[in-house]
Amino acid sequence: MPHRLVILFIGAGVGCTFPSPDFQSGDTGTSDTSVVDATDSSAAIDTREPPDTRPADSNDPCDKDRDGFKAKGGTCGGNDCDDDDDRASPSVSTYLTFDATGKGHAGDWNCDGTVKRQFEINVSCGLLGGGACSSTKGFTGNPTCGTSGKYVQCVTSGALCVEGTTTTQIQGCY
Repeated sequence: MPHRLVILFIGAGVGCTFPSPDFQSGDTGTSDTSVVDATDSSAAIDTREPPDTRPADSNDPCDKDRDGFKAKGGTCGGNDCDDDDDRASPSVSTYLTFDATGKGHAGDWNCDGTVKRQFEINVSCGLLGGGACSSTKGFTGNPTCGTSGKYVQCVTSGALCVEGTTTTQIQGCY
């Protein structure tokens, strides 16, 4: 007669314990084995960057930031617009919210020569009319890529177009 293995889970509170992964801090060599409860919305999120796993050769004068892209111009002839920052490279394909103030690329994180902003700039609800009002939203000014500014959603109020919801938002760019 064949044997069957039957596993029963009894009760709603069945739990499993798994080992907690160790995260090594590159600065101190200490281990962080803290656990964050995913159901606790007030729990802190670990925003540390993973350890650098790129090749150890940091002596390449054409790829100082070791992102795999050679510096633009000169003898390097590459397409990396900021070879001092590994966040800027032709591989970037999403909006980034890093502060680009003082960066030579001004928020052109993908190095294609054009800064693409995530949100509209210089929105003025009072200058709009008709159907354009309710679909308009963006910054009232022009915040630098990666910095915050006043973000508005225009709404119709009678015959006027006015600022509705106003928040502070960070301008993403790539």
